[in-house]
Amino acid sequence: MAQKEEQILTMMQWLLMAAILRNGNSAYGSVIYNTAKELAYPARISYGSLYPTLERMERQGFLSSTFSEPIRERGGRSRRYFAVTTSGRKALTRSESLAYRISSDRTSLAL
Repeated sequence: MAQKEEQILTMMQWLLMAAILRNGNSAYGSVIYNTAKELAYPARISYGSLYPTLERMERQGFLSSTFSEPIRERGGRSRRYFAVTTSGRKALTRSESLAYRISSDRTSLAL
Protein backbone atom coordinates (compact mmCIF):
# COMPACT_ATOMS: atom_id res chain seq x y z
CA MET A 1 0.00 0.00 0.00
CA ALA A 2 1.41 3.42 -0.96
CA GLN A 3 2.06 5.84 1.87
CA LYS A 4 0.23 9.17 1.69
CA GLU A 5 2.65 12.00 0.90
CA GLU A 6 2.84 14.52 3.71
CA GLN A 7 2.86 18.09 2.47
CA ILE A 8 5.20 20.78 3.68
CA LEU A 9 3.84 24.32 3.68
CA THR A 10 5.37 27.18 1.77
CA MET A 11 6.47 30.16 3.84
CA MET A 12 3.43 32.13 2.62
CA GLN A 13 1.06 29.32 3.60
CA TRP A 14 2.71 29.05 7.02
CA LEU A 15 2.47 32.81 7.50
CA LEU A 16 -1.24 32.95 6.59
CA MET A 17 -2.05 30.04 8.90
CA ALA A 18 -0.17 31.71 11.74
CA ALA A 19 -2.13 34.91 11.09
CA ILE A 20 -5.45 33.06 11.20
CA LEU A 21 -4.50 31.25 14.42
CA ARG A 22 -3.36 34.53 16.00
CA ASN A 23 -6.90 35.79 15.44
CA GLY A 24 -8.68 32.97 17.25
CA ASN A 25 -8.73 30.63 14.24
CA SER A 26 -11.38 32.71 12.51
CA ALA A 27 -10.38 35.68 10.37
CA TYR A 28 -11.28 37.37 7.11
CA GLY A 29 -9.05 38.73 4.36
CA SER A 30 -7.92 42.14 5.57
CA VAL A 31 -7.38 40.90 9.14
CA ILE A 32 -5.33 37.95 7.86
CA TYR A 33 -3.31 40.24 5.61
CA ASN A 34 -2.61 42.84 8.31
CA THR A 35 -1.58 40.21 10.86
CA ALA A 36 0.61 38.40 8.30
CA LYS A 37 2.19 41.72 7.32
CA GLU A 38 3.05 42.40 10.98
CA LEU A 39 4.45 38.90 11.47
CA ALA A 40 6.57 39.07 8.30
CA TYR A 41 7.99 42.56 8.91
CA PRO A 42 10.42 43.74 7.56
CA ALA A 43 9.71 41.36 4.67
CA ARG A 44 6.79 42.39 2.50
CA ILE A 45 3.88 40.30 1.36
CA SER A 46 1.58 40.96 -1.55
CA TYR A 47 -2.15 41.50 -0.99
CA GLY A 48 -2.67 40.13 -4.50
CA SER A 49 -1.40 36.71 -3.41
CA LEU A 50 -3.70 36.54 -0.39
CA TYR A 51 -6.92 35.08 -1.78
CA PRO A 52 -5.32 32.77 -4.37
CA THR A 53 -3.19 31.27 -1.57
CA LEU A 54 -6.11 31.00 0.89
CA GLU A 55 -8.32 29.36 -1.75
CA ARG A 56 -5.57 26.90 -2.76
CA MET A 57 -5.08 26.00 0.91
CA GLU A 58 -8.81 25.41 1.26
CA ARG A 59 -8.77 23.07 -1.77
CA GLN A 60 -5.84 21.22 -0.14
CA GLY A 61 -7.90 20.78 3.03
CA PHE A 62 -5.70 22.99 5.22
CA LEU A 63 -8.38 25.66 5.68
CA SER A 64 -12.16 25.86 5.75
CA SER A 65 -14.24 28.96 5.14
CA THR A 66 -17.66 30.30 5.98
CA PHE A 67 -19.51 33.44 5.00
CA SER A 68 -20.95 35.95 7.43
CA GLU A 69 -24.41 37.40 7.15
CA PRO A 70 -24.52 40.32 4.68
CA ILE A 71 -23.03 43.46 6.21
CA ARG A 72 -24.79 46.75 5.55
CA GLU A 73 -21.56 48.76 5.78
CA ARG A 74 -20.10 46.56 3.05
CA GLY A 75 -22.99 47.25 0.69
CA GLY A 76 -24.76 44.04 1.66
CA ARG A 77 -21.74 41.83 0.96
CA SER A 78 -20.64 39.08 3.32
CA ARG A 79 -17.21 38.51 4.79
CA ARG A 80 -15.47 35.21 4.18
CA TYR A 81 -13.94 33.83 7.36
CA PHE A 82 -11.13 31.28 7.20
CA ALA A 83 -10.14 28.72 9.85
CA VAL A 84 -7.26 26.24 10.04
CA THR A 85 -8.45 22.62 9.87
CA THR A 86 -7.02 19.63 11.71
CA SER A 87 -5.18 18.69 8.51
CA GLY A 88 -3.81 22.23 8.33
CA ARG A 89 -2.57 22.09 11.92
CA LYS A 90 -0.79 18.81 11.16
CA ALA A 91 0.87 20.32 8.08
CA LEU A 92 1.86 23.36 10.14
CA THR A 93 3.44 21.15 12.80
CA ARG A 94 5.32 19.08 10.18
CA SER A 95 6.61 22.23 8.49
CA GLU A 96 7.72 23.83 11.75
CA SER A 97 9.44 20.60 12.78
CA LEU A 98 11.28 20.42 9.47
CA ALA A 99 12.38 24.07 9.70
CA TYR A 100 13.63 23.47 13.25
CA ARG A 101 15.58 20.33 12.24
CA ILE A 102 17.18 22.14 9.31
CA SER A 103 18.10 25.22 11.32
CA SER A 104 19.43 23.12 14.21
CA ASP A 105 21.81 21.21 11.92
CA ARG A 106 24.41 23.95 11.49
CA THR A 107 26.75 21.56 9.66
CA SER A 108 24.39 21.45 6.68
CA LEU A 109 23.97 25.21 6.44
CA ALA A 110 26.47 27.53 4.80
CA LEU A 111 26.15 30.42 7.24
